[in-house]
Amino acid sequence: MMMLTDAPDMPVPDLAARGLRTTYADLMTPEGLARIREFADVIGPSNSTIIPRDASGNWLSPSSLITDAHRAGPLVHSYTARPENYFLPRHLRSSSNPAERNPEGMAEELRRYLSMGLDGFFTDDPAAGRHALL
Repeated sequence: MMMLTDAPDMPVPDLAARGLRTTYADLMTPEGLARIREFADVIGPSNSTIIPRDASGNWLSPSSLITDAHRAGPLVHSYTARPENYFLPRHLRSSSNPAERNPEGMAEELRRYLSMGLDGFFTDDPAAGRHALL
């Protein structure tokens, strides 16, 4: 069982329906991840939850999410790896054209997450995703 997550400041819908104000950020703490492990084997955060970005798309300091999740038990499969410049961190873009396909940039982004211990990922381009593993 996998629990997909949303933006950190978003309320968790099923908990909000019960009157709780729990956000996804609350669940991405060591305590929250231990709660998730009670019903899920894997978490599915966005790539920008693993390494946040500033308003210009530059990577900021990596979060401890992967390490914290592994300590609590869940595996981590991030979403969504896409090869268009628009979706990549600023320093991995191949040009100023946001629609330009950049499979190598996507592969480099994934390799960074994998080096941090990422267990798996979602992608719209399986061939480019496989390239990241080579």
